[in-house]
This record gives sequence, C-alpha cells and structure tokens, in this order.
Amino acid sequence: MYGPFSTIQTLLIANRSEIAARIQATAQQLGIKTVCIFTHEDKDAPHLIDADALYKLSGTGAPAYLNYAEIIAIAHQAGADAIHPGYGFISENSEAARAAQAAGLIWVGPSPSIIAVMGDKAAARTFASSCGVPTTPGASFDAQSDTDAASACAQTIGYPILLKAAAGGGGKGMRVVENSASFLTAWQEVARIAAKLFSDTTIVIEKYLSNSRHIEVQVAGDGTHQVHFFER
Repeated sequence: MYGPFSTIQTLLIANRSEIAARIQATAQQLGIKTVCIFTHEDKDAPHLIDADALYKLSGTGAPAYLNYAEIIAIAHQAGADAIHPGYGFISENSEAARAAQAAGLIWVGPSPSIIAVMGDKAAARTFASSCGVPTTPGASFDAQSDTDAASACAQTIGYPILLKAAAGGGGKGMRVVENSASFLTAWQEVARIAAKLFSDTTIVIEKYLSNSRHIEVQVAGDGTHQVHFFER
C-alpha cells in the first residue's frame, strides 16, 4: 500500500450484508483489522463472524446505519483509523464524510465536496458542463415557483422529457413525460416526492433519450494516486 491508506490499521465498515462482507475480505487481505457494526436484525449476519470487533447500533433496521454521529463515536471507541461507508446509507452523505474527517478519521470514499456536487443532479450537470462533458439539453427549476418557466423549457427542449428530483437517487422522483398535456400532473407528482423524500423541491428537466444506455466509469484512488477502470 502507499499514500494515506498505508496508515490504516483498523477499519470500521459502516454497512451490512454482502457489501460489508466484500469490504471486510479485501481489508483482511491487506492486513487491516475490521470493525463491524450491526443492528438486532443483523446480529446473525455471516460476515460478523470474521470481524475483529463488533459493535451493536442503538437503532433498529436500515435507519440505524444512517446515524453517522454514532458510527463515528464507535470508530473512536474501537480505535479505528478509518471508516468505509460502502455504498448506499451514508456513502452519499457529504455531512457524514465531513464529520468523519473532522473527527480525525480517514474517509474511504470521495471528498465531501465531490459527494455534495454529485449528489445534486442540478449541480452535477453544471459541474459536468464546466469540465467540457457533453450533457443532454435541460435545466433546473424550483417546483414551488418556476412551474411556468419549466413548462416553457419543456416545450423548447421538445417532448418526451424526463423530470428528475435534483436531490433524488435510486430512481425515486423520476418521471418520463410524453407530451405537454401530461406535464403538469407529472411535475406536481415529482414535486411532492422531492419535498417529502428529499426536502428539496428543485427539479431537473432533460430531454428524454428513449434508446440510451447507461455508461459508468469506475474510479479509485488512495488520496495520492488515481486510476480508472474504463467504462462498463
């Protein structure tokens, strides 16, 4: 190992199930001790058997893994040097990453600033454009005040369009709109989801590409060196 990761002796895995098992296997191959957290529901998870230390979360169910303040406290209690969030849960929470770093822990993941930008679809579009990355025609609007402007934008772009809650994820708060007659209903529906699930009423409008394919480039780094694994 080299760079910041060479300082990791003990790693807290802030996740569960197969995700935690894979992280743990890699860490142990590198000679890093692992600390696993769990809830009552996960107390019999197979990966817990191989952990060097176990700590039970105070909460129950999936929400317990979102309590990053408790997770950071456990990391200190366990003598961990770093937190690996895996994916899902706190992995896309810039405040969790910032809090972990402020607590003197290594955050095994993107920097808080990058998480914040990539977690906001409107900000991500702006950032991508500033880097010279082509984007589909579109714009972002506040659902509480910009309905008319958004409708005009949709007409300019041309149907079909895609509405996306800017702070959404996992496909939540996304609707394909085929024509202007169905715009308002879809807009209001996405606005409700955005406000309820993400407490953010910003909606992104983009041209919908019906025959598109998802292309993903995986990037890894240790704080000093970075590599990518091409597209998949």
